[in-house]
Amino acid sequence: MTKDIIKSYEYRKFLGRLKEEIIAARQKAYQTVNKQLVELYLHIGNSIYEKIEVSKWGEGVVERLSNDLQKEFPDMKGFSSRNLWEMKKLYETYKNNQKLQPLVAELSWSHNVVILHQTQTMEEKEFYLIIEPK
Repeated sequence: MTKDIIKSYEYRKFLGRLKEEIIAARQKAYQTVNKQLVELYLHIGNSIYEKIEVSKWGEGVVERLSNDLQKEFPDMKGFSSRNLWEMKKLYETYKNNQKLQPLVAELSWSHNVVILHQTQTMEEKEFYLIIEPK
């Protein structure tokens, strides 16, 4: 009976360690995917900025791009015209700020959008980019 108790305790301890490792790995995977997604959104924002502001394509390109991306990637969300405008705005906001650019990719897209719209100055944005939970 004592042997069963020891085995049971050892097993629970073993299981507990594996659960912690699984949870940590899942969190790390989520953070990696999130970072890639926000970096993609920044790239898309840059591309839209280039076409509208530099190449003078006109704002109608965003609606067409939204429709085409949604058709090409029906299993993905995030390509509404509203979201594409948010990507452009995010890019424009941080394009000249090498200090804050890396922090943007550390937060979720929804956190970035909130910071983008709920703050006025770059100092406020920096404050929230730094204190947001990673």
